[in-house]
Amino acid sequence: MPNKETQALSVQSGGAALEELRAVALALPDVEEDPTEKMLAYVASAPPEAWEALWQSLPNLQDNPGRRFRVETIRARPSDFEGALGIYLICEGTWLDSGERSLLTCSSIMGIGQLLVLHRDQRLPADLEIVRKEKPTRRGFHPIHFRYLDPAQVAKRVG
Repeated sequence: MPNKETQALSVQSGGAALEELRAVALALPDVEEDPTEKMLAYVASAPPEAWEALWQSLPNLQDNPGRRFRVETIRARPSDFEGALGIYLICEGTWLDSGERSLLTCSSIMGIGQLLVLHRDQRLPADLEIVRKEKPTRRGFHPIHFRYLDPAQVAKRVG
């Protein structure tokens, strides 16, 4: 008889899970269709010629391993890179170490999947730690994902 952990990992086949996440991604608001207040303020702070470049200059997961971020809302943007979902996400939230409100981009397929599950399950806002695997892939890439932080543990550290 499989244990709970094995059952949890085998709930859906890879194809079914990917299709479900793709449906969640398609239902997400797009940055242009439904920007958050922080996103609008970000655009308002720059000249029109710089608007497209703004999204590329946002903080991203790859540059912030080990940091903790409270994700409140997510919005989708089409990705220039072909991948399983064809999007990247812009998260609005707060850096837990500084209290600074910020936007954060997520192009990690695993990170996107995790955020889509949190959105699907109505578990946002969520406190997350950005984790960069130490061991690179065969191509030299260090995968990035999130570690979910128990709200009770975060409250103890912040309070």
